[in-house]
Amino acid sequence: MPTHLRYSYVLCLWIIGGCVGVIGSSEANNNKVPSDALSRELSELAWLRLTNAQYDNTLRDLLGYEDSFSKAFPDDEYVNGFELAGNVTTLSAEQLSLSAEKIAEQAVQDIPGLLKCDPTEIGERQCVEQFVDDFVMRAFRRPVESSEKEALLALYDETIQAFDFSSAVQVMVETVLQSSAFLYRSQQGVLAESGAQSSKLNNWEMASRLSYFLWNTMPDEPLFAAAEAGELQSQEQVVSQAERMLDDPKAKEGVADLFRQWLHWDKIQSLAKDSSLYPDFDQDFASMLQQSVVAYVNDVFFDQDARLETLFTSPVVFANARLAASYEFEAPEGDALSKVELDGQTRFGLLGQPALLAMLSKTDQSDPIHRGVFVRQQILCQQLPPPPNNVVVNIEAPAEGLSTRERFAAHSTDPSCNGCHRLIDPVGFGFEEFGPIGESRGCRLCFEALVSPGAWPG
Repeated sequence: MPTHLRYSYVLCLWIIGGCVGVIGSSEANNNKVPSDALSRELSELAWLRLTNAQYDNTLRDLLGYEDSFSKAFPDDEYVNGFELAGNVTTLSAEQLSLSAEKIAEQAVQDIPGLLKCDPTEIGERQCVEQFVDDFVMRAFRRPVESSEKEALLALYDETIQAFDFSSAVQVMVETVLQSSAFLYRSQQGVLAESGAQSSKLNNWEMASRLSYFLWNTMPDEPLFAAAEAGELQSQEQVVSQAERMLDDPKAKEGVADLFRQWLHWDKIQSLAKDSSLYPDFDQDFASMLQQSVVAYVNDVFFDQDARLETLFTSPVVFANARLAASYEFEAPEGDALSKVELDGQTRFGLLGQPALLAMLSKTDQSDPIHRGVFVRQQILCQQLPPPPNNVVVNIEAPAEGLSTRERFAAHSTDPSCNGCHRLIDPVGFGFEEFGPIGESRGCRLCFEALVSPGAWPG
């Protein structure tokens, strides 16, 4: 078994061992979404609304659409460093409604493909009933309840009296895509025993938890089949599915999205640098940088040993001819990104990737503050207090003979700044080997920045 699949055992122990729901509360028992969802730990949430990325991915796998329908939605909230959809406001409800209307209108352009049955052969009503059993089950990620099916068919019967068959189906699809069963993932589970204060996920909930954790999208047909057969309750059953899923290309997308949330590397795409200093740095260059760090993460997780140590020490970058020219890497000619093995002396690991170093820089100079904050908060999970109000610190401009540590001397002398910046700046100084686009610029600057007692306090 490939090395990375062994790590699925660890993941699955977490997945299968989680207790979810808010048992005994009126919100959980009445199937309502908790109003204070953003303040709860993920393990306590009985319902989770699809994030924007999950919404788009689910529509892709449900209907085959590659569009980003959520681009007009409000940004997701960040809770404990990762995305979590907030409560539905009046504005977001309107946007969800407009999105459902647009998607449904697009879906009925191919009625045979949508229904997967021939209404002229078996009858329109019969075809719609089969559609509810199949499409709605996949949209809800669980079997359709009899009351739900009756309500949808009643809506169809009422609509077709005034409109044509296609319009009636469109109204049904639009209704399904606005339902809580589509927009939310249930994690209520079932009570393990009478009087228990925790619950165990049922098979359908486990299928969704696996798929949205590993793929960031809805379950596929084998996962649905396992849920229907009741084969997602034991550790062995869950591990078996996880191993299968990690071999699917969607696993790479899921891992990349997890890192995107953790490291905020979606900012790389919109980077801009001083054109007088870096004339070759444009949007295409930034896009290639982003693809490079994604390739690095997937290489560590899927092609190497998936160890945290490897993530931070692997002497690998991914580059094409254009990137290689800017960073003095050796790479094959062409546009495709290729794996490049470095000597591991000055650049290595996740924090040595040009994309992240460029993201944590200004347009014309390095940025020790943001690099230090990034390491403290995103890597070391340390929460730093916000800066004091009305504090203005003038940083010396880069100048010949002036080291970075000397430029930032005000941070160490101003009492209102020193408390935080004694933790931030020395960490950021350690990256002075790398310039505004993450290029190597000689160890002299790095040594100048680090020569100081207590370089890594705290």
